[in-house]
Amino acid sequence: MSSNILKDKISLGSEVNLLKLDIVNHSGVRIDASNLFIELEIYESIFSNTLTGSLMILDQNNFVSNIPLIGKETIEVIFKTPSSEEIVKTFYVYEISMNQRIPGKNETFLVLKFASRQYFLDYSTKISKAYSSKKITEMAKLIFDDYLKTDKNESIIIADDTNGETNVVIPNWTPFQALNWLASKTSYEENCDYVFFEGMGCFYFMPLSILKLQQPTTTFEYSPSRKNDLYSYFFPDINTQLRRMESYTELSDGYKKSEMEMEGVFSSIMGVFDSTYKNLEYKFFSYVEDFDNTKGIHENPIAPISYLITQKPTNKMYIRSTSKFLFNDTPEQVVQQKTQKRNSQIARMHDKILKIDIQGDSRRRVGEIVEVMIPSTEFLPLKKGESVNDPNLSGKYLITSIGHHIVRQDGYYMGLEMMKDSYINQIPDQVKIGGG
Repeated sequence: MSSNILKDKISLGSEVNLLKLDIVNHSGVRIDASNLFIELEIYESIFSNTLTGSLMILDQNNFVSNIPLIGKETIEVIFKTPSSEEIVKTFYVYEISMNQRIPGKNETFLVLKFASRQYFLDYSTKISKAYSSKKITEMAKLIFDDYLKTDKNESIIIADDTNGETNVVIPNWTPFQALNWLASKTSYEENCDYVFFEGMGCFYFMPLSILKLQQPTTTFEYSPSRKNDLYSYFFPDINTQLRRMESYTELSDGYKKSEMEMEGVFSSIMGVFDSTYKNLEYKFFSYVEDFDNTKGIHENPIAPISYLITQKPTNKMYIRSTSKFLFNDTPEQVVQQKTQKRNSQIARMHDKILKIDIQGDSRRRVGEIVEVMIPSTEFLPLKKGESVNDPNLSGKYLITSIGHHIVRQDGYYMGLEMMKDSYINQIPDQVKIGGG
């Protein structure tokens, strides 16, 4: 595979055109690492403000001393896969570690950990500024342009919030602190699920509810019986390869309903104390009511209705203080209610988490909706029109994390972590298994 990793024509899904992989040290010395690297990993997530990753190289020349490498290098990467545009990225190293010495050889594995430029701009920048008579999304755009944008090619996609103008003071925070705080204080219609993250192409300040309304960009299939058909398994066309799930793992978060109860996913109560008038008010939140007013990937809730309506709001209690004389024009009770809604709307995304391994496809992006088809493990006669797919595992998912793995000996593979906050079918209170 190592001899084919730079070839132009790609016939296997795991192959990749690695067009450039250079390490540039602090004084401008450039190393072509395309013949030295063992593994390149790039990680992106909607719950992470920047891209991160690592590069493992085979060091036969004591680069640390002779180049030298000091942990302040840049890594320039260009790669692509079939039917995709080139991905061009520049990363900045923040740590170098000597992984291990190869026994019996004068060689060492060297690991360079890196992140986007904005990772370093964030911790070295502070914002002390007042924004008046602006929407929160307008403030987010100004903060990105003024403090995080490093060249004209960098951009941020912002979905306009549905709130009015307000006043905000940023009190000596880093840009990421400010943007994450702004994301927690705004909403799109009834959805309080804005997130700020970097994808492979640009940055985003956007609610999950808009991402969940997209049409699926592709379909992933798991077919354990395909291995019996040797020809179709070993010689499929490229599109079939890129749709095939090598393996999948259902993570356990969806079964931790007790933890979700304690986190206020299903119900909560907020006590708001007015320090001016010494008045205490209670704000109640209900998942059942909120589910009908917000956008989900599918149409049915994550638990039976009979279970949801029994949840007590005292399972999760918030205590907040307020004053009638605040610098912010936004009514404080609205801000407090958004806290309850946001915590529930973000946490319910973790109900069903599916991790799949696929052959590399650089067209995939975090924030996409994809379709997943996994056969049911139940062997029952199907009625006309019924699907053989598991209704619990199958369906639409939001890609929340992608791990890009380019391995010299094995090619390009991806690990996708996907989530959904609702189900295709309503979960019944009782069901018969196998007709019994």
